[in-house]
This record gives sequence, structure tokens and C-alpha cells, in this order.
Amino acid sequence: MDSNNLTGHHPCVAGQLIVAEIHGPWAEPARGTIPPSLGGIPGLRRLTIAFNRLSGELPASIYNLSSLEWLQVQGNKLHGEIPVDIGSKFPSIQILSFAMNQFTGSIPASLSNLTTLQWLDLSYNTLSGHVPSGLGRLRALQSLNLRINRLQADDTLGWEFIASLSNSSQLKELLLSHNAALTGQFPRQKSPFPQLTTEEQYERVSYHALAIGTDGFSEANLLGTGGIGAVYKCTFHGRSPTDDMFDGSFDLHKFSKDAIPDRIWEIVDPTMWLHNDGYNSTTRPRIHNCLVSVIALGISCSRKQPRERIPIQDATIELHAIRDSYLKFAGSPVVENGVAATLK
Repeated sequence: MDSNNLTGHHPCVAGQLIVAEIHGPWAEPARGTIPPSLGGIPGLRRLTIAFNRLSGELPASIYNLSSLEWLQVQGNKLHGEIPVDIGSKFPSIQILSFAMNQFTGSIPASLSNLTTLQWLDLSYNTLSGHVPSGLGRLRALQSLNLRINRLQADDTLGWEFIASLSNSSQLKELLLSHNAALTGQFPRQKSPFPQLTTEEQYERVSYHALAIGTDGFSEANLLGTGGIGAVYKCTFHGRSPTDDMFDGSFDLHKFSKDAIPDRIWEIVDPTMWLHNDGYNSTTRPRIHNCLVSVIALGISCSRKQPRERIPIQDATIELHAIRDSYLKFAGSPVVENGVAATLK
């Protein structure tokens, strides 16, 4: 891994490298660019280059790692476009995360050829265009996170992928929020996702409906203006508080309290879900315990009565203790099948 800008220490690995992680020395993020030589490791199954400060484009050699099952590069400053032929590169891929970077362009339609894919996270980028309608061919897909991009759809075009995803019977999570150009009505179908519990279950309101409800944003319906813009009175016809869109509890405190400790993996962020099938039997419970501690602390800090909440000073101390405990664990080498494979 010579002749690159990557800081930190390089490992001495004997035998076949199965898992590779890149990060800086002891909780410090790695910087620089990703070395092309990383794509020359035969038989590599898991490559994690997440939550660093790596920049530049993802080297083309990475796409030659046809044995990859996990590819996680989220949380960096990588840019460029996702190759249009990525669907022919990773025949065994299960987890693919390009989240929290600066990728541009459209989502490649060839992703629908990755039939073993379970988790796809392209969130927090600047991807544009329509979501490929063929994603429903991903029968093993469990989580699809496309939020915070520039994806497009309206009442007449761009939502076709929703009907396609009804074929993904394992889909449990679909995240599309904060795509300003995703407009129009979220398609309503007869139970297309029996296991799906996401923000997308709630009905969207189209710009057209807003225009009608405010009489063309007329001055007569203007309630006031301020630093965040104008506020209008809007009347929706054909909707009442008994509609499905208002069912259920929106109490995040109760939702979290009911989930710990046994259902913790159902409420954490998708990037945390990637650790659910961790490296070994020692890794999983440690990550689980860390998440339970963090969520439990959040519950203590958000009780309805202020006098029942944990003091902020105590919460800070406890949060630091949770972090330090986890970092001590995370700093140790990952071992799978007897092969040490942590890059520091």
C-alpha cells in the first residue's frame, strides 16, 4: 500500500485476507486517498473504509474485487459517479453502502442484477434522476436507503420502482425522505410490503394538493411570514383524522422503550444494522450492549417530566463511558477464521 496518501499503519497479514478495514490510529480517521493496490487482494470478502476523511474517487480496481460480500465506504468525502456496470462486478455482494459521501449522477439500473444484495445504502449524496424501476428484481433486499439526495419523481413519472419493489418480499425498510424533487402522491397499493415499517408508509402531499388547499397560495390564506418563510392555512378535502395516514403512535420515547433490549436492531439507523451479522459471536453482543446503553440513556434524557430526566452532566459522563468502552473493543483486531485483518 505504498505510494499513496493514506495515513496510519499497514498490517502484516499472513494467509488469505478475508476482511479489511481502514481507519486511522486509535479512533482517529484515516485521511488521503484510497490506494488502488487495495483492489488487488484476491479472495477479499469484506471491505470497510467507513467514517474516515478519505477523498477522491473510489479506485476502479475496487470494482475488480468480485469476491466481495460487503463493501462499505460510507462517511467519507468520496466523489464521482457510481459505474453504470456495477451490477456485473459483485456477484456475491450482500451489503453495499456508498452513503454520506459526494457521489453524483444517477443510480445505475444494473444494480438490479445484484441478486444477493440485502442492504443498499446510497443516502446523503447528490444522486439525481429517477430510481431504477428494476430494483424489484432484488428478491433478497431487506433495506433500501436513498434519502437525502436529488432523486426525482412526480404524479406521472418516476414512482414505477415502488410497484417493482412489491416483488422484494424481504424488504423491511424503505427510506426516501429529503429528496426535494420526489413530488406527487406516494403510490398506494394493496399491501405491497407486508414487513415494511418505514417513514414512507405515511402519505405524501403533492404540490398540486397544497395549491388547491391554499387557493393558489392566496393572500387570504396567508397566516404570517418570518425567517423560515410564509405560513398558509390549507384545507385538504377527503381526509379526516380517522384516515390510515393518522393511525398509530408517534411517541418516539415509547417506541424506543418498548424496543429495548430484545428489538434494538429494529430501531437503530440502517448503518448500524450492517453490524447485526457481525464478524463473530463475540462482536455481536458487544455492539448490541453498546446500542442498548445509548438508547436507554436517550430514554432517560427524554422523559416527559423534567424532574424525571437524568441531569445533563451525568448523561455526558455516562455517554463518554459508553464511548470509551466501545472504542476499546473496536480498536482490537478483527479475527475471522483465524486471520487478523484490521488495518490501522
